[in-house]
Amino acid sequence: MLTRKADMKIEDLSCVVGRMASENSRLKQQKKKLEEEIQDLEVDLRKLQCATREAYLNEKSCLKETEDLSVEREALCENNRQLAQENRVLQARIQALQRVPPVITLQSPCCERIEWRVFGICSKVQSTPVNSCLSSPIFRCPRLGIDRLEFDFYPTGACGAPPRGCSLVVRGTRGMRLTFQLFVGGKRSDHLVYTFSGWAAGGYRQDFPRVRDEIDGSDNSILVGIDIFSSTKNGKTIFV
Repeated sequence: MLTRKADMKIEDLSCVVGRMASENSRLKQQKKKLEEEIQDLEVDLRKLQCATREAYLNEKSCLKETEDLSVEREALCENNRQLAQENRVLQARIQALQRVPPVITLQSPCCERIEWRVFGICSKVQSTPVNSCLSSPIFRCPRLGIDRLEFDFYPTGACGAPPRGCSLVVRGTRGMRLTFQLFVGGKRSDHLVYTFSGWAAGGYRQDFPRVRDEIDGSDNSILVGIDIFSSTKNGKTIFV
């Protein structure tokens, strides 16, 4: 009887041990799987830490670049403000020069020069139709007895002027007789003698080729005028 009980007890314990061995094996496998997952998580963590550190450095670099660009922007804004101010000053000077009436200047002991500087000439050459003129202020030269002289300047030429040329007309009072040369920039006419027949009659016209060659690029202007060698009025001749 005791032997039977002992055998039953041993059998029960064997079953328990078997179950515990199976559970132990299952737990070992689960542990191994968990350890592998932990290793994978640690690898992911290290990658995440590297990515975070790289993102931090990139952010820091971007912040520095943004700060530099902001400083550069402020400097450019200041430069633009200064340039705008300088442009306003230059524009005011140009407008002031355009309002200043031309003056009579002595070119040499043998002639009296009357000159007229036309500003903004490039746009005038482009926009002024053929046979349309710009009229100068009235000039006077008491020393030569000239009380009224005026220029009509045709930037694109009067009728019959050469292509890409210009025309200059000088008008004076009736009966005045001048010995003179007309000029546009560095181009000059021949020595001329002309008696004016009145203000409304027109005057003397001279055509000049290639007007653009005579433009002063420093201030977008062209200089036109007359060199007078002698003046005759009412039978009296005055030599320079």
